[in-house]
Amino acid sequence: MRLPNGYTLPATIAIVLHITAILAVANIWQKEHQFPVKATPDHVKAKLIALKPATNKPAVAKKPPAQKPRSQPDKDKLAEQKAKEAAKRKAEAEKQKRIQQEKARKAQQAKLKKQKEEQARKVREAKLKQEKLKKQKEEQARKEKLRQEKLKKQRAEKVRREREAKLKREREEKLRKQREAAKKAQEAELAALLAEEEEAEENARIAATQAEKVSAIVGVITQTVQNYWSRPPTARRGMQVVLQIQMVPTGEVINVTVTQSSGDSAFDRAAVRAVEKAERFPEVRQINSVTFERDFRSMRFVFRPEDLAG
Repeated sequence: MRLPNGYTLPATIAIVLHITAILAVANIWQKEHQFPVKATPDHVKAKLIALKPATNKPAVAKKPPAQKPRSQPDKDKLAEQKAKEAAKRKAEAEKQKRIQQEKARKAQQAKLKKQKEEQARKVREAKLKQEKLKKQKEEQARKEKLRQEKLKKQRAEKVRREREAKLKREREEKLRKQREAAKKAQEAELAALLAEEEEAEENARIAATQAEKVSAIVGVITQTVQNYWSRPPTARRGMQVVLQIQMVPTGEVINVTVTQSSGDSAFDRAAVRAVEKAERFPEVRQINSVTFERDFRSMRFVFRPEDLAG
């Protein structure tokens, strides 16, 4: 394998150090697992003389050969090796402990990272869900707004149609009333014309009747005044006097004056006295009030006795 420039020397040194460390460990391990050397006992020469029955004496246990005690330098060396091995195991244990702690820390960090990522994912999902819910609500609100606007337009259209129908009905009703009013006005006008004609005819008939009555009443008054008239000695043919006679509706005379003299005062006074003696003309009550006011309330009376007529 070809190393990059500048890494050859450090790599070589590292390999040498590793080999040295491996050899040292192997030497130490060999020393720790070296079995102690048993001391070989010296051979003893014996001779069997005779076999004797066994006695009741207990057999004496044969003592193992005593080991040869180690020397003090070996003990110190062994203790030193054990101390080094213990220190190495302790260092290894601490190393393993640190490795485990590092693994636990990394695992905790990974767990926290995973929890954070999971929490972030949940936050994102919740945010997306909220945004989705917000969009759904906005869409629902937009649809509801459109629906309300549509309903509003429909109601406005309905109101407009109802208003137009109402206005149409009102116009038709107004035209109908106008036609009825015009018809009634025409009928009333025609009726008024007819009434006027009838009234005119009636008035004419009444007037004719009243004229006849007036003429008759005037004849009666003239005859009555002549009846009460006393001829004065100065009376001559062709004389006449005009009197103004005032009466009430009962025909009672309340005043009489001379408006045009005959030229003879005796004749005039005789005419006035004749009217005063008559006092009342009850025939006046036969006429209506209009005719009375017109012809008899203040009556112009021309007195010309028949026997003096020319």
